[in-house]
Amino acid sequence: MKKCSRLSVTFLLLGVAVLAAGLLHTGIAYGLEIVRQQREPFATSFPPEVMLFLFVPYALALCLLSAVWFCLYERRRGIGRLDVAICTCGLFAALTACGGIVTVLFVAVNGGGMDAASFFGVLTPFLAVLAPLLTVTTVCSVWKDRRAAKARKKERREEEL
Repeated sequence: MKKCSRLSVTFLLLGVAVLAAGLLHTGIAYGLEIVRQQREPFATSFPPEVMLFLFVPYALALCLLSAVWFCLYERRRGIGRLDVAICTCGLFAALTACGGIVTVLFVAVNGGGMDAASFFGVLTPFLAVLAPLLTVTTVCSVWKDRRAAKARKKERREEEL
């Protein structure tokens, strides 16, 4: 049986910790909202299921962890595989940006409007994940270009000899 690398085990443990924290936080908030609405049925106009949206930042954090792991894992395997990691991180970044825009539009339409504080309050978790995703994508791209330049330079030296 193949032994897992330290990198894979570290990211697996981080992923499990983020998942557990997200489920615990969302479950407690959902349960408390149900109890509160049973005591005071007309206190708020939104259903308790809205509290399930609290899991969105945790899901984004899991996407970020998997993208970072994938880039680091593929970097170890070679330059050809790094293209897949760059595309995957770019896809995660695009999906995160689209998710943020859709969430802002959903809140704006259902809330009847949105001021600047609400806009950035809703968009903050998405921007907090988008920045590291783009950073990881950029670092992987630079690493790939650097490796390719070193390989070209080595080939030129060999041709000269």
